[in-house]
Amino acid sequence: MTNVANIKLIENSSELLSLIDQCLELEAYALDTEFHREKSYYPKLALIQINYGTGVALVDPTAISLSPLQELFNSQQIAVMHACAQDLEVLQHYCNARPK
Repeated sequence: MTNVANIKLIENSSELLSLIDQCLELEAYALDTEFHREKSYYPKLALIQINYGTGVALVDPTAISLSPLQELFNSQQIAVMHACAQDLEVLQHYCNARPK
């Protein structure tokens, strides 16, 4: 039996706001980033991955403003992350906020 995940590509602000609303209804969500650290002082954020319970969202940081993520990161919802020191650094730089 094949289990196909619900995967959404987030490429505009309305999709991001909808994702944030879904995450705000949860106690916790999973978060990971992908970035490139070459020839620059700060890493270049390439992708944000968020598991929101019923699926996974792939947020394209090159396509949209990430400032709406401040609401989620400043909320009481807990971000489940692994080995997250560099993730937190890059999120602070690009979003002006760190998840809890």
